[in-house]
Amino acid sequence: MGLNRLSAVLMVAGLALALVAAMWWGHFYEPLAHDRNVSLTQAVRCLYTNHDTCGFVAGPASADTGLPYEPVLLWIGGITFAAGLVIRLALPALHR
Repeated sequence: MGLNRLSAVLMVAGLALALVAAMWWGHFYEPLAHDRNVSLTQAVRCLYTNHDTCGFVAGPASADTGLPYEPVLLWIGGITFAAGLVIRLALPALHR
């Protein structure tokens, strides 16, 4: 596999992982927001961190909503996308 293809695969995989993370976040936090009559936008920071309230809420809530959301998937997706982007941007320099 060439570097051009590798960069494309990494970028698409990173975006796919980020999309799955966002869907998992919504699936986990939407019922919690609805039950507590709060806006889902208040849980946006839980998309990328599990500190403070996000971690506190995730533990007990997992009994009601299933597997608690884990932001590490979003981070892996971002790092994967960034790796593909770095390879893509470095390609012209490699072909000199």
